Amino acid sequence: MPQVKEKVFPAAGRRQTAVGPSVGAHLLRLLQQRRSLTGLGVGGILGLALGTFLLVFLGGPQQKRGVRELQTGIHALKTGDAAFALSQLELAERHLTENRETHLAQLARIGLGQLAEQKGDLAAARQQYESSAELEGPATIEALLAAARVAALMGEEDISSSYYQRLLEQYPDSPLGEIIRQKLEER
Repeated sequence: MPQVKEKVFPAAGRRQTAVGPSVGAHLLRLLQQRRSLTGLGVGGILGLALGTFLLVFLGGPQQKRGVRELQTGIHALKTGDAAFALSQLELAERHLTENRETHLAQLARIGLGQLAEQKGDLAAARQQYESSAELEGPATIEALLAAARVAALMGEEDISSSYYQRLLEQYPDSPLGEIIRQKLEER
């Protein structure tokens, strides 16, 4: 379990409780190690990390709780504690969605999709990736790619192709565009 730290922000005259390394640090590590959040770029990651910091610092208790649960869930997912990751990511998704923090709820749903894939439940994984792609946020490209990959693993090439087409339509300037076009031509 991550270490709980208490930080004092003298200018604001308030105390802030934080869990382990920041969500931004986790996102940056994900980008570097697992090449997750592929369409986001460094500027997007920094923007998301700054937005997350402001949410934790200025947000209400429910928002802070959702961010802490997301952070803990991502950490548990990375360390292989699937049961704890599942409980934390489900809570995070619910709290973040209730507070309209869709960019972070999107990350929770991707994590839930990864957990479902690890368990071999491809239908549940695809459902999580699809629902993540429906939310507005920086990880839509990752969600669409994951949904396409899982649909192909399930033998549903037409559905897989439709996800790739959707990605090309929504992000025509994506650096992945040429690779996706080649993949679609091969089918």
